Amino acid sequence: MHIRVVLFGGLRQIAGRRETDLDVGGDCCVSSAVERLGLPLEAVGMAVVNGEVAPLDAALADGDELALFSPIGGG
Repeated sequence: MHIRVVLFGGLRQIAGRRETDLDVGGDCCVSSAVERLGLPLEAVGMAVVNGEVAPLDAALADGDELALFSPIGGG
């Protein structure tokens, strides 16, 4: 299964890239894709799958686009 991953904020800096393609197993979810990228789960503030906000346990399908955003702070 092949997915496209786009990284934003601090995640882009941690990974050292903005986008990547990722080959994952058939039973992949957002959290397992994050782990395959070598990113800490606590560094993910929001995940978006194909334009819709998704929980970390959301299943991924072949051809999905996963956007990952670092937590946003401020006041």
